[in-house]
Amino acid sequence: MALGRVRPSFVLSALAALQGCAAPSEPPSAPEGARSTHAAPHATAAGPTDAGPPTLSSSAPSDAATASDAPSRPRPSGPYGHFFAGLRDLEAKRSTRHVRVAWLGDSHGMADHWSGALRSGLQKRFGDAGPGFVHAGIPHARHDAMKIALDGQFVMKPRGPSTSAVTGDGTFGLGGILAEASGGSRVTLTPTIAPPDTDLTFDVCYKLASPSDQVGIEVGHSPKVIAAVTPTEPEKSLAHMTLSGTAGASITLSPTAGAFLCGVVIETDPTKRPGVVLDTLGINGARYATVLAWNEAAWSAEWKRRAPDLVVLEYGTNELSDIDAKPAVHTRALANVVARIRRTTPDVDCLVLAPTDRLDREAIEPALVTALEDEAQKLGCGFWNTFEKMGGLQSIAKWRSESPPRANRDGIHLNTRGYREMGEKLYADLIAGYTP
Repeated sequence: MALGRVRPSFVLSALAALQGCAAPSEPPSAPEGARSTHAAPHATAAGPTDAGPPTLSSSAPSDAATASDAPSRPRPSGPYGHFFAGLRDLEAKRSTRHVRVAWLGDSHGMADHWSGALRSGLQKRFGDAGPGFVHAGIPHARHDAMKIALDGQFVMKPRGPSTSAVTGDGTFGLGGILAEASGGSRVTLTPTIAPPDTDLTFDVCYKLASPSDQVGIEVGHSPKVIAAVTPTEPEKSLAHMTLSGTAGASITLSPTAGAFLCGVVIETDPTKRPGVVLDTLGINGARYATVLAWNEAAWSAEWKRRAPDLVVLEYGTNELSDIDAKPAVHTRALANVVARIRRTTPDVDCLVLAPTDRLDREAIEPALVTALEDEAQKLGCGFWNTFEKMGGLQSIAKWRSESPPRANRDGIHLNTRGYREMGEKLYADLIAGYTP
């Protein structure tokens, strides 16, 4: 059964203006910092049709057409039909490609405890294909399946990555942030995937401002590879270099001053070890409008390289800081983000998450939750009511007063325990609608 709507009556009282999502005080590892609005048709895949899981509400219409290459089999239906079809292929050992999930969100996602628990659940059942996207050179960024070590100083571009205003050329890579190094700075990424002899590919994204800029890349103890401006990858454009290594090897990136890093994608070879990859693309303080401030052509090219089967949209916490903004402002932004994604990957499934309970915004949060649920249904996306799963109004106050607590003292963020609990619940509810 779908979750019930949250429509309590309330009076919008005058509230003092607050800043966006602030950095949580604990734990240190979780910092803060068009096309039609109808669902795009799903890709052809073998397997039975899927209804949405009981606690993930959706009203996505079923696809009526059948696949030309498999006319006797129904096409995937429901908000997760394409995603579930990929999981079936993995489970049946007939797949030679990864099933990819992209998690776009704010500080809740950048901490990668919530998204990390979802990744862990999916990979344990359907195959571990690696960490996926990892921010490189971004202070406070973390990843559940990685050790990240910064040596020296890096500056983020844009300086306020969560901005909703167009900044510069708007080209910041898949994760929406570039890291510019000072001379001699470097970042080392070490996968914690097991076993350590697992073969991995390292897809390094970088941007060079002039022909003299370089990025030193070293995988394990292999000789350094220098990436430089070439005719096919001119200056001031995003470029990629893919290297091979093993899970037991680290990758160290040493950009010269003026060179930028835009992340590394680390995963297994899908022809040898297919599985699930979840890219964590959270940004502290981000909103739906943050995505819309990026150059669409440049970002869409990076998005297409990943071609996710499912996108999780985890925003709303920072939108609650806008006292005067009506929920319709944010649902329009949600619709525009989904439209942008579908222009690049029409078959991607989508899941919208409600924001967590926020102690200083409980007078207006139910209205935003309801509006996001309504818009998700119009878009053909699934919806997971985080706010209700926590217990609704005053739940975060209860969570932070428990012993041990599940939320931070700021009344906005959860702690590691709380995020992991929400990730496990999300996995359970999502997979409840899956039919092997």
